[in-house]
Amino acid sequence: MTQNQINNIKQGLGKHATYQRFVARSGKTPIDPITGYGAKSNNPATWGTLEQSLACVGKNGIDGIGVELSDGLCGIDIDHCINEQGEVNELAQDIVSIMNGGYVEISPSGTGLHIIFSGTIPKGSRRKGNVEMYAEGRYFTLTGNGKGIATELSEQAAQVHKKYLAQTSTPTAEASPCIQLSLSDDELLKKISTSKNAPTVEALWHGDISRYKSQSEADIALCNILAFWTGRDAGQIDRLYRTSGLYREKWDRPQSGSTYGRLTIQKAIDDCHEVYQSGYKKSVAQNFSNTDPELWEKPTPFDEYAVGSFTKNALPKSLGDMAEASATATQTPLAINYVAVLATAAITVQGKYKVQITSDYSEPLNIYVAAVAPPAERKSAVLRNATQPLQVYEAQQNELKRSNVIRSAAEFDILMRQQEEIKKKASKIGDISALESIAKEIAEFKQEKLERFICDDATPEALTSLMADNNGCIGLISAEGGVFANMHGRYRENGGSDIDVYLKAHAGDTIRIDRKSRPAEYINSPCLTMLLTIQPVLIEGLMSNPEFKGRGLTARFLYVVVDDDTSLVGTRTATAPEIPKSVKTSYENALFSALNHRPQEPQPIYLSNRAEQYRQSFFAAIEPRLKDDLYFMSDWAGKLTGTVCRIAGILHCYSCDNPADTQISGETMMHAVELGFCFLQHAQAAYGTMGGDQSAAAAKYVLKRLDGMKSITKRNLHQLCRGRFKKVDELEPIITALIDHGYLRESTPTSEGAGRKPSPTYLVNPLLSQNTQNSQKSGVSNE
Repeated sequence: MTQNQINNIKQGLGKHATYQRFVARSGKTPIDPITGYGAKSNNPATWGTLEQSLACVGKNGIDGIGVELSDGLCGIDIDHCINEQGEVNELAQDIVSIMNGGYVEISPSGTGLHIIFSGTIPKGSRRKGNVEMYAEGRYFTLTGNGKGIATELSEQAAQVHKKYLAQTSTPTAEASPCIQLSLSDDELLKKISTSKNAPTVEALWHGDISRYKSQSEADIALCNILAFWTGRDAGQIDRLYRTSGLYREKWDRPQSGSTYGRLTIQKAIDDCHEVYQSGYKKSVAQNFSNTDPELWEKPTPFDEYAVGSFTKNALPKSLGDMAEASATATQTPLAINYVAVLATAAITVQGKYKVQITSDYSEPLNIYVAAVAPPAERKSAVLRNATQPLQVYEAQQNELKRSNVIRSAAEFDILMRQQEEIKKKASKIGDISALESIAKEIAEFKQEKLERFICDDATPEALTSLMADNNGCIGLISAEGGVFANMHGRYRENGGSDIDVYLKAHAGDTIRIDRKSRPAEYINSPCLTMLLTIQPVLIEGLMSNPEFKGRGLTARFLYVVVDDDTSLVGTRTATAPEIPKSVKTSYENALFSALNHRPQEPQPIYLSNRAEQYRQSFFAAIEPRLKDDLYFMSDWAGKLTGTVCRIAGILHCYSCDNPADTQISGETMMHAVELGFCFLQHAQAAYGTMGGDQSAAAAKYVLKRLDGMKSITKRNLHQLCRGRFKKVDELEPIITALIDHGYLRESTPTSEGAGRKPSPTYLVNPLLSQNTQNSQKSGVSNE
């Protein structure tokens, strides 16, 4: 966006340009400029200033900005009114003439007009044909290709509304008629926010598809809910959906003579057998009692989570270019190349810097990464591309040090021989003064050794020694995952687990090293970065070890999962472009520069004010979910904000020349937050694979007992599952999950007169089992 366009926006919006009411956008999807997550038109907490939104443009798919209509800022949207020759049609000319003012912009497509003005708009229809009018619950894109000023034009807006939007005829009845509820978008959203399914809507509204197998399933889930609340109003469903975080370009993609969005809305309307009506509540049983499989959708299996691709442009250029070039060369998913490069970068800066968040809280820059991928995914090639410069640097440094290392070893050997001689003399004459002197000299002798930056499947004891010999830092790289066997105690006589070094080296807690030939040593601030690419069969066993789970080892890893949707196996070609030499050189130079910097102690890096705002916003987005949809992996998610700070520190070190002299910028923290959300999706998939989702396990337990039933009350369901659930209330989250996944529908009859409130009754999806006539179980389904 040019400065002239920015000036047009500032002048055109006037005082409104100074308010915190702006969003970034990717296509037409509104983005919170602070968190990088989906923005919401009825939640000002997801908006930012004009400057904050402009700062996002050009990064991570952000291609523009928008302004939220509220607090007296209104807008008229006229679609398809400019032809290929740039001529404006008569309808648009008439509306512009009536408005006789306002800030008029050409839309991003170049075929529409936006008129933004101050004031109010009449009640009633908000859309008719190609004309829309809004004062709230909607955002308008901004291009800066316009002129005028957003002055007060309430009377003129009323004229436009009367002429082009007011209802003049009775709509034709359809198979699933629209019931006019006369509720504005904001009124509907407020009602939904207090309903039973509010958490589900809230997650979908923010673009969170982690509970669904694909975004298409998330789309229809949101549209189903909106169909009920809007009275099957296709226009309002479309309008509301477009303001949600799910909206993307696919919504308007042509499909089967219509568009993907229209077909999705129509399906939701056709499946909607009851709608919300103010002041009147119908028994749900009357609408959902039909158990014909044709009226039910196939339920969504548990333990299946969508794993999206990683955000491009989140890494500094030297790292990002290498990750993308390696993905192309190896024909592997970008995600595993991203994390391989990120972990390699961490190895070069760990122990040298720390992110100082408060005076008594800091995060080191080491990370643990586990990329879960089946065979034939070329995991070794990905690791080789990422880490080869470390091996080159290590070889170069050790070639220069080799003679000093040999001499140092000889000097130490001489000291040890001298000690033996002095021992013999002391034993004869009884004088130990010389022995004390040589012992002190040995203890203080710093033997020079060859440098190591990476190792492979070292045992815990060998790993500890390697860290001690290399200033407390090392990188553990493995394409086979043998390290987990070492953690299990593969080389221990008693076969017990040995994970202390991995726990302490991640947190930076002191490690004690006992030596046979000299006093014990301490690694005061150990730093270990692990980069493991492992097969699913190995990850499945992690949760089976209660010590790994209970002591927080599994929660320390960042997971990346390659599934059927992201794998490229079966689509690869016989040849692929090589990694360009310029990309290799730039990547190698960046790593070498970081390796060459060797401060005596870890240097603190501080967050800028903007970065701290991003950190707090991310924390606020994750924390409430620890007792909601993320409770089954709260051990992992509870560490995510700290891990995002570590990632921000790594990115910062590769974004500036003197990391300790510069604060972490808001942009860098924004990129770290984006990666944090990517890792969250993959961790959900990994925890599902590892059996960490206890709610899913409990739901599967209940499903086995529902097999063959048509319906069941909550009381009888508790009796059926009493062995697992001691109290009825323990079933609440399980029942909610089964409803969300399409296995159950609530069908509780209304209470008539005095007496005990009926126990909630649930219909069972007949697609759960073909044996719906199981007499033994059907007898339990009625009170």
